[in-house]
Amino acid sequence: MASQVLTGQSNLTYTNSSEQNVRLVINFLSVSNATMTWSGTYGTVNLTIPAATIGKDIAYAAKGSTDGSYSQRTGTIGQDVPGLPTELALSTGDTFAISGFFDHDTGGYNIVVIPEAG
Repeated sequence: MASQVLTGQSNLTYTNSSEQNVRLVINFLSVSNATMTWSGTYGTVNLTIPAATIGKDIAYAAKGSTDGSYSQRTGTIGQDVPGLPTELALSTGDTFAISGFFDHDTGGYNIVVIPEAG
């Protein structure tokens, strides 16, 4: 199986139907009022996401003052948003899903699925 890129702006469900483990890498995910779920042999994890933008290598800056200068944004992650993974390993039959609201101007996802055998 070759690597697979999942991209979109609507709910996503991915089931590992290969005969090997895969690595799921979240390069970009921007959602609000969403749920991230992954499940497999040993149980299910459900994370509620009020609003978040995450990714493997995301740079971030926000205009934080009325004079237009940039400042560090603080106090967001950890208060209302749980720690969110940017990489997961899935066994054969395991599933990963994201459901919620994707702003069509700024929201969506870009996820790559990499098979264990390369």
